[in-house]
Amino acid sequence: ELPWLYHAARKPFYRKLMKVIIATPFYEVKAYSPYVTSLMNTGRLLTAVGIDYRFMELSGDSYVHRARNTLTDMFLRDPDATDLFFIDSDMSWDPQGFVNMCMLPDDVIGGAYPVKNNWGAWTSIPKIGEGDDGMKHLQGRPLDDGSALIEAQVLAGGFLRIKRSVLERFRDTYTDDWYVEPSTDPANPEHKFTAFYAAEKVDHRFFGEDHYFSKKLRDMGIRMFIYPNVNLMHWGTKEFAG
Repeated sequence: ELPWLYHAARKPFYRKLMKVIIATPFYEVKAYSPYVTSLMNTGRLLTAVGIDYRFMELSGDSYVHRARNTLTDMFLRDPDATDLFFIDSDMSWDPQGFVNMCMLPDDVIGGAYPVKNNWGAWTSIPKIGEGDDGMKHLQGRPLDDGSALIEAQVLAGGFLRIKRSVLERFRDTYTDDWYVEPSTDPANPEHKFTAFYAAEKVDHRFFGEDHYFSKKLRDMGIRMFIYPNVNLMHWGTKEFAG
């Protein structure tokens, strides 16, 4: 309880500042070298611009949705943490794009990048609307630099920034979406983890944890956006850039 007591004591006297938690699940307890390079350069830039940050990792969990739930729970235990930024260990990115995403006020923002070994498929799915002309159009909102955020139907979990308020609202909305997992926290085997992420079957189709999370946010009326101005690479035996 000490971090929360300290947070409450200083809250009336200090302006609330941004604190970004960079969270990565490591399935095989290893990362791609471009990921490490991007992470180091991002840390240097965050320090230079005065944004507090913390790196958080979870290694060896074979269920990625459980790993994401555990990392989200760890994030919420830090009372000063304001933004959760999920980055997969097979990603690389430009640090300026990362910082730009952190500075935007929108609740949930993600990147879009090609699916490995499937050049025609993209990991985030934009929301398509019909304009007054009867044509299908992307939706979103303009940015000051002349570009725009693209409203999303689904955001991929591999490069995703979420505001704390969204996760707290999720937890308060879906009060029955919790589970206990003694192997995750042996010191507290009855701890309740919120199921922010889960795999599911809908109409005999399989959907992963990012589709599940996006659907839950849509049902809550939370708008999600794709930020198109960040250079991302998805690494396999070679890079898949976008």
